[in-house]
Amino acid sequence: MPTRSEVVEMMLMAARQIAVREAFAEDAVSWMSVLERAENEEGALELRARVISCKAETAIMREAMDHLACILSDMPIETT
Repeated sequence: MPTRSEVVEMMLMAARQIAVREAFAEDAVSWMSVLERAENEEGALELRARVISCKAETAIMREAMDHLACILSDMPIETT
């Protein structure tokens, strides 16, 4: 069983990954409109697929964060 500190560390790593994916998705949506205006439909479709993938990964990571929060709430506070 991981320690409380390890669970918190996992949650922080997941939070960083969520932030990175959300930032990428936001930028990619902007670039999609640029590509669509430039009539690069193939590029826009590829970016759209990547955005959908990022959003799916983010949803999975948020579920993992919820699970980790439940684990953390059941753990005793560590004393040093």
